[in-house]
Parts: sequence; structure tokens; C-alpha cells
Amino acid sequence: MTGFFFGKSPTTLENPKLSVICINKNHGRFLKDTILSVFAQTYDDFELIVSDGGSTDGSLDILRAHPSIRLL
Repeated sequence: MTGFFFGKSPTTLENPKLSVICINKNHGRFLKDTILSVFAQTYDDFELIVSDGGSTDGSLDILRAHPSIRLL
């Protein structure tokens, strides 16, 4: 494998931490399935970041019920 490693050796890139980013605005009816889908993955070194654009449909309540989610 060739390329830039930004100070990391290729061995440390075998299992990198991943950031899953979800964008939401008034899609609360889909959020539960989305969250469950992300958390059901077998890869466990990740963070879920949700950027909400000012939802008014209860999306924020759903997101705040999961403290491990980073809400922007």
C-alpha cells in the first residue's frame, strides 16, 4: 500500500476509528432505524455524528435519547 499516512504507520491503519456522519432535518420517522443500523455494525471503533438542521418533528428528542451520539 502506498500513499500518505500523516504520521501513522500502515499497521496502525488496519483498524482506524471511523466517523459516521448523518445529516437530518425533520426525518425523525427514519432516525430510529438509522441509529439501530449504525450501532448494529460489527466494527466497533466508530462515532456517530448527526448534524441536525433545526428539526421540529421530535428528531432532537430521539437523538438526545442516545448520549453516545454527537449532535451538531
